[in-house]
Amino acid sequence: MTKSKLNEHHAIEKELLTLAKQNGLLILEESLDINESGMDFRVAFAMDEEGRRWVLRQPRRQDVWERAENEQKVLNVVRGKLPAQVPDWRICTPELIAYPLLEGDPIAIVDPAGEGMCGDSLRKTCLMCSWIHWLRLSLHCIILIPTRQRKAE
Repeated sequence: MTKSKLNEHHAIEKELLTLAKQNGLLILEESLDINESGMDFRVAFAMDEEGRRWVLRQPRRQDVWERAENEQKVLNVVRGKLPAQVPDWRICTPELIAYPLLEGDPIAIVDPAGEGMCGDSLRKTCLMCSWIHWLRLSLHCIILIPTRQRKAE
């Protein structure tokens, strides 16, 4: 890593740590692991002072915030209604979204070297695609039914 890239990386770490602290989340600096692969969010994985693992998401642009607000609404609707864990956003600001890391193993991981998704089996990827398809159809119904009812009233 070049000196300028190293300085930039340290500045990003400091910014994430500061944002977390401003919102009451005390992250262990040495635990911070930043993932730059996302187009809309910079993501970091970290541990707090009590040993709990966290996901920190920092929007890269202002236009991402509106979609993030919608994402939070969807998460609140589906929490407890799906046979899967749903992120519980404990911090939700235009500068930082943070939630405890979900338990278990990820279905797929984005390879920072640009190799696409890596997983321990194709079966998991297929399972993820069918689950996402089911979720999209379910959310479509959950969101559209109340809209139609309001128009009818």
